[in-house]
Amino acid sequence: MPPIRSRSTRVNLLLCLLIAAGCWFMMKMSKTYRVDYSYQLSLKNVPDTKMAVYQSDSVCAVTLEDKGLALLSADLRSKKLALDYDKLFTDYQKGRNSVRVSQSQLVEYLKQDRRFSNSLQSISLGSLHFNFESRPETEKE
Repeated sequence: MPPIRSRSTRVNLLLCLLIAAGCWFMMKMSKTYRVDYSYQLSLKNVPDTKMAVYQSDSVCAVTLEDKGLALLSADLRSKKLALDYDKLFTDYQKGRNSVRVSQSQLVEYLKQDRRFSNSLQSISLGSLHFNFESRPETEKE
């Protein structure tokens, strides 16, 4: 019988260690953290009639502050951020070939994204500049 008791004791000890590790992890993840992430910026949904030829900066540092579990999902996600042409630019900007996106406009855009809505603190980018060229229309047959 001693081997069974010894095995039972080891299983109980292992179970207690797993519970303690789980409690420690939950306590660490319930704290509020402030972290900086660098995101690679790109532009999506550009109309077929336009072509982006210049973007002032393709990397943006974003400061997030939230509970550990919320930031854990941000940490595991891709660090590429595709900015939607239709949602980012105003109607006035869409008609121009040279567009400047201010920091406040970019912050408002990112707050609409559920990844950043509650935790976004600041963006290190002053503004973004885009230049567009009109694409020649191809003939339809």
